[in-house]
Amino acid sequence: MKIHDFTTLPFPQQLKHTQGQGTFLTVIRMSDHVVKLYALGRFYVEIWYNTESDSMDITAFDNTEWLAAYIPNIDIAI
Repeated sequence: MKIHDFTTLPFPQQLKHTQGQGTFLTVIRMSDHVVKLYALGRFYVEIWYNTESDSMDITAFDNTEWLAAYIPNIDIAI
């Protein structure tokens, strides 16, 4: 699946596809958010959980520069 195809899916399908087909990479916890990062083919997906409002959002990107914030949290040990 290409990023454009993914972003045109309805939210429930994006979530299902990410959790079912994506590779979980790491999680970042912030004051009022938990962000899970997945690799999905040639792009990445963030699932944002707002812990205050109990809501979710999904962001997809293919710019690897956006991964910089995640690098310290990704375990690449074999």
